[in-house]
Amino acid sequence: MNFITHESLHQRFKGWISNIDFWQSEIRFFKKQQELILAHSQDETHARMLNELAHHQRLLSKLRQIISAHSSFYCDYVNRRGEFPDQAIGEEDFHESEKHLQVFKRSYKKLKERLRKRSLATA
Repeated sequence: MNFITHESLHQRFKGWISNIDFWQSEIRFFKKQQELILAHSQDETHARMLNELAHHQRLLSKLRQIISAHSSFYCDYVNRRGEFPDQAIGEEDFHESEKHLQVFKRSYKKLKERLRKRSLATA
């Protein structure tokens, strides 16, 4: 089993949360854009895009909860021991969260591309 250090683990958590915060901000922007368009048009495509954005927003919220729970658990563990171990937690334990983030990134990239094409078509 591969191990990651406390510092590496902390950086990974920070990176994931930072990416999630950025994506959530982007999604809020895209949702407002789609809501404005939908207010002036009854195009079902915009309603579907809005629904997909909401779905991605829910996925990010769930991933953030999972990552925060891992981080809190680890911090509590370390605080009880009073020191940071040289070898922290097995890297495989966090592979699942990384995999979910990668799947989200691919899906979200496709959605953003469709949004971009759609906005160019309506411009």
